[in-house]
Amino acid sequence: MFKFFQFLLSLILAILLVSKPAFAQVPTGVLLHQKSNSSPVEPLSSQQRDALADPFFNLVLKERADATSLSELEDLIQPDKTKRETFVVDEKIADPTIGQSRRSVLTYSGTNKTEMLNSNVMLSVSFNSNEFPDRQAVEAWGWDKKQGRYNYYKLDGQGTGTLSWKFRGSSDNADKLTLAERNGTCMECHINGAPIMKELLRPWNNWASLDFPVTYLQTSSLSKWLVAEDSKINGRLGDAYDLERLIVAPIREFNRAKIGKMLQVDNNKQPITDSDGLQKVIDAQRLLKPLFATTEFNIISADRVLSGLHPFPAITTGSPAQNVKIPNSFFLNANLISGGTPLNYKGLEIRDSQTFDDDDLADLTPDEYKDLVIQSQVKLGERQPGDAVFAWLVPEPSHIDNDLVDQLMKQGVVTPQFVSAVMAIDLENPILSEKRQKLLDLIPNEFRFKPLNGADPLTTKNHPDELTQTVISKLESLSPSSSSPEGEFLAILKSSDPRKLLEDRVKEYRSRLDTNLDKSNPDSRKAELKRLYDLAIARRESILNNPTLSKLNETKNLLFPVP
Repeated sequence: MFKFFQFLLSLILAILLVSKPAFAQVPTGVLLHQKSNSSPVEPLSSQQRDALADPFFNLVLKERADATSLSELEDLIQPDKTKRETFVVDEKIADPTIGQSRRSVLTYSGTNKTEMLNSNVMLSVSFNSNEFPDRQAVEAWGWDKKQGRYNYYKLDGQGTGTLSWKFRGSSDNADKLTLAERNGTCMECHINGAPIMKELLRPWNNWASLDFPVTYLQTSSLSKWLVAEDSKINGRLGDAYDLERLIVAPIREFNRAKIGKMLQVDNNKQPITDSDGLQKVIDAQRLLKPLFATTEFNIISADRVLSGLHPFPAITTGSPAQNVKIPNSFFLNANLISGGTPLNYKGLEIRDSQTFDDDDLADLTPDEYKDLVIQSQVKLGERQPGDAVFAWLVPEPSHIDNDLVDQLMKQGVVTPQFVSAVMAIDLENPILSEKRQKLLDLIPNEFRFKPLNGADPLTTKNHPDELTQTVISKLESLSPSSSSPEGEFLAILKSSDPRKLLEDRVKEYRSRLDTNLDKSNPDSRKAELKRLYDLAIARRESILNNPTLSKLNETKNLLFPVP
């Protein structure tokens, strides 16, 4: 028996000696590398380290990778506490029940040393109703302006047994990754490699904002959470409107850098202009993909109209306090087609695309909206009826896609006529259009274009340019039927004014909706409202069922109201 226990003790010691180096072999207090959640934690190579030059690396990880508390990190990023903000998000943000947790984004303004912090460094952390832990897992990103890329970092205990910083990859070529290659990486959510804010524009269902104040995080509230007194919230709780501005600008800069990387350049990385005054796009299908396909999505809802049917903190069968205006971007890609908007696009300046909510025909009465929600049997978090905080919550074309197209048009890479022709295909389906996406195969690998150098694309006569002529030739070789997306695309491209054709289609579309929603014909109106709401549900489900886009749903059944 003694020999058995001696053997057992020796075996246990052997196992401990073998297993202990799994942590001991990886150094702590230095920046490590981990490609994905399931990848081994490894020392960061000198080549990888030398490529890091974003503000978060320069201010923190370059010399203080041993900093693992939020208080240390924030002092290193921005010592001035008045230049720190905390933005809070959660799909159950309307629920003040104690014992819950919330996600937050920490941002910094001003400069530190030589680093500009505004929009260039952000941290993602969590807290609960009682405390804002100083030591916890942290996700961070920094914008490397020189290389035109985002670097992603994570602080956790994987591979070391104690909190340690890992470089988790950069945005370089993020848009080319397959679903399998994204799995467990930061690019699983950051699909194009840029920052994500799904609810980018007002109103915000899930963010603390002026439209929906989160009173339990305000120190003046009698029902405040204990954490409201924490210095990371008290005095620095930001409004989603401010975060919107901090996200819009860096996405625009990211897209600008992306375009620059896909032009033929000289040794000084300047675009080459040939003897014809033309520049060349390389990897053109990749660059133009956002014009044809939905690479990401944003979320929009009726402007500041509470649904009265949100099931948190408790199920209710109320109704909106006022009429519900269906967002313009539900009907078509209104932001890009119109231009302007809070995102300040040039766009195609077809203003009729922003008038679908102008008259009262597309306004739902509180009873009409309530009936649609109740009869559809939508749920949120398995609670029924379950609608979003604000009415008519739907996915819409993303800012990162629209802004890229807008920049391409302003630079002359694509003409407004070409963009108009693409928008006209499946016009009434602004996201995840299979008809538009299949047309991407028509784009050549390379093409030349005439840079506009600041000229107005809408008044510059470049149609048909080289890209348009190449696509027309390819379409003609296919001899598509006139009723197919390819045949329709060909006819529009060959027309003298594709933009005018699109404008006419927008007007006809709105006129048809006005007829179907005419209040003098109650049966027709009721049927059309049901069709539109069914379409809203189908759009939500298309996101939830999309293998790539569904990764942006972090809470399973709390993002969209669906049956």
